Amino acid sequence: MRPLIHEDDLSPAEAVAKLLDAKGDRITSVIPPGYESYVRILNPIELRDGSTVSWTDVENRNGVEPRAWMQWPEFAAIKGAVLPEGYWREPDMGNPPVSLAKRLIEALNPDQSTHYFASWAGYAMEILQPKVMFSP
Repeated sequence: MRPLIHEDDLSPAEAVAKLLDAKGDRITSVIPPGYESYVRILNPIELRDGSTVSWTDVENRNGVEPRAWMQWPEFAAIKGAVLPEGYWREPDMGNPPVSLAKRLIEALNPDQSTHYFASWAGYAMEILQPKVMFSP
């Protein structure tokens, strides 16, 4: 597998951006139509001691089925929710930890063809420049 490389030319993304639904209330607002499926990755829950717990572990512990638009505040507000011991704040959005990104790339096992990755760059309506722009 080749390492990811930094890409300054964002023009390939322009065609994709034109396909997006600008309303912001559908999957097609962030993923263009025509894809068979997509994957939403939720950053792990950080504990006070620096360790992490996956959403899957917390969902299983609470008998909750994951949903496409699931958010931490909604989950934490479930009556009787069992939150991880040592939990101290909402999980970060965007920019997955390096360890998670490496595991995702290994799980996807990309071949030598072209692959495109997108990362959230902002919070709600406050759009910021991404910390790192990259292309495979």
